[in-house]
Amino acid sequence: DGADPGLADAVGEVDHSFDTTGVPEVIRTAIAVLRPGGSCGLVGAGGGEVTLRPAALAGRTVRFILEGDAVPQQFIPMLIGLWRQGRFPFDRLIRTYPLGGINDAERDSASGATVKPVLLPAS
Repeated sequence: DGADPGLADAVGEVDHSFDTTGVPEVIRTAIAVLRPGGSCGLVGAGGGEVTLRPAALAGRTVRFILEGDAVPQQFIPMLIGLWRQGRFPFDRLIRTYPLGGINDAERDSASGATVKPVLLPAS
């Protein structure tokens, strides 16, 4: 079925899985480990195709999540409220770079040195 058997064995059966990679083998594995009635959320916008046998979807739900399916008018004020309470430190997730440092930003993002690089245009 194209799933990674070692990863599937390590994870076991689950009610919910979530993929952020967009890698076809990882997506197939995220679906393969679902119990009947389980659901898988796909966030990664990978460039490859994912081929599944129809039986792999039997009794399971797979949903592509676009921008978290949030309503911005509700979600953003909620996040700001959590940040003000000290419960969502998003400011620790971002790192700013001058526009000329775009290569550094890309390298840090790829290595995991920063979660969300933000480029600042020259003023």
